[in-house]
Amino acid sequence: MSDGDSGTGSGPADGSGGESHGNPDPPIAPDDDEAPADPARKAQRLHAVATRMQSATSPPEVHELAVEAAVDILGFDWCGFMGVREGYFEILAVSEESPVDPGDRPLSVDQGVTGKCYRTGESTITADAQADPEATPTQDAFRAGLTVPVGDWGVFQCIASEPGFFDETDLEVGELLAAHARSALDRIEQTRRLERLYGATRRLMSAETREEVAGVASETAAAVLEFPLNAVLLHDEEAGALVPAAASDRAREVFGEAPRIGPDEGVAWRAFRDGETAVHDDVGETRGTYGAGARSELLVPLGEHGVLVLGSTVAGEFDDDDVAVAETLAANITAALDRADRERELRRNRRRLRRQNERLDRFASVVSHDLRNPLFGARGGVELASQEHDSEGLDHAVDALDRMETIIEDALTLAREGRAVDDPEPVDLASIVDECWHRIDPPGARLTVEADCRIRADPDRLRRVFENLFRNCMEHAAPGDRSGSDRDTGSGGDPTLSVRVGTLDGGFCVEDDGPGIPEDRRGDVFESGYSTEQGGTGLGLSIVEEIVEAHGWEVAATDGTDGGARFEVTGVEVLGG
Repeated sequence: MSDGDSGTGSGPADGSGGESHGNPDPPIAPDDDEAPADPARKAQRLHAVATRMQSATSPPEVHELAVEAAVDILGFDWCGFMGVREGYFEILAVSEESPVDPGDRPLSVDQGVTGKCYRTGESTITADAQADPEATPTQDAFRAGLTVPVGDWGVFQCIASEPGFFDETDLEVGELLAAHARSALDRIEQTRRLERLYGATRRLMSAETREEVAGVASETAAAVLEFPLNAVLLHDEEAGALVPAAASDRAREVFGEAPRIGPDEGVAWRAFRDGETAVHDDVGETRGTYGAGARSELLVPLGEHGVLVLGSTVAGEFDDDDVAVAETLAANITAALDRADRERELRRNRRRLRRQNERLDRFASVVSHDLRNPLFGARGGVELASQEHDSEGLDHAVDALDRMETIIEDALTLAREGRAVDDPEPVDLASIVDECWHRIDPPGARLTVEADCRIRADPDRLRRVFENLFRNCMEHAAPGDRSGSDRDTGSGGDPTLSVRVGTLDGGFCVEDDGPGIPEDRRGDVFESGYSTEQGGTGLGLSIVEEIVEAHGWEVAATDGTDGGARFEVTGVEVLGG
């Protein structure tokens, strides 16, 4: 087809050049007895075609449906759908009576009535090509044409050999058909873009650094979403500016390197500052991100990270579909940048924990060898002297050495338990509690467990937490007769201390009904060396705090339900019963 200028669409009829593929005879308009049905019937059948178009899954299917409708419903013998490729119209679908074939490229987008229709977006009726100065047909037999734009997809054109064949009613119906085709093509393209974007998202989410995310984002915008002029600007807090992190090759060719954008320096900073997508149909030479050269820009903020810049050398380039797809891409970029930041922080934490664990290992080595070896030597000397001499001073020395051994053992425990928990596992809280209580076997005390759940923890270190907390309860309980044991099993005797283990929202607690901890001392109980007991090392609760923090939890001392001490551990991953 040739904008209705060649009678058959095989070449431009106005003699303005273009690629010619011969001049076959023009089609003949429908005879009167083949006239299409009444307007109501036409509208009903067009509606059915529109429904089929909305179910179509490929552009060729839409092209064929449009041609089929024009022939069967509108009664046009010779019609076709032309797209645009490399500056030329290309026939994509034609009626069976057409003397041209799909793939023919009859004329350029700058030629004739067809080119004008495509460029201006305005439909055209050619009443008589012989009298139309824009048509200048190459064949005398060609007389009438109807040309309707289909957005960026091309034009839909019908031709007749009878002058004045097409009227305003034909034009309205043709435009309605073209509108349905355009809607279907837009939907198919939008779906395909989103599908391609979904596939590209996996690459985005696997990127490890901010710079890698920006590079993949730029490639995705250009290759997948067909935004060839793009850049990703990331916010540099130290510089206080949006700094280019990636840009498409085409953007560098057209605009050069993307500039650094300071506060309130143009539309890109404004979009980042306001956190809102902005479409500028004509940014001008001073307001645009790239300055001279860019006409329209689509700017989508990337949360606190920066802004995605899509540019064009054409004014008014971006429509609502472009905005929707760009915002979807931006959301994925933002999520990928969030993930990259988290991964970067995790790597920093792992390095910090590795250094911390190395220091703890060195400390444990010093304590274990450099302190224990002399201690063992001193103990041997004192024991030998005790065999030769009966002296109260030697007994005191043995007690002092025993205390030193206890301190060293607790210090080693503190160093070991301070290592980060790398691989926690599901643990039944009630089972751990009961096991630790039986291991300590505290006399004159009763345990109540109200913790029917599992948590994610290191079981060995969790046992140490409960054992130390239970010992702390016993050591600081009110004096009394603790002979015998009653663990809520009905065995005789009145217990002098009750201990309860319960659950919290995101944690657990251990409390007793002893004397409690004065409010002004609760901040001190977890400090190394703090103890109110004669001969205590003051490391029991420090070890508890170290283990809790190694899990990423928190521990605090407060009042118990019955006035005693209560230790609350929070930030725990509770898995349920």
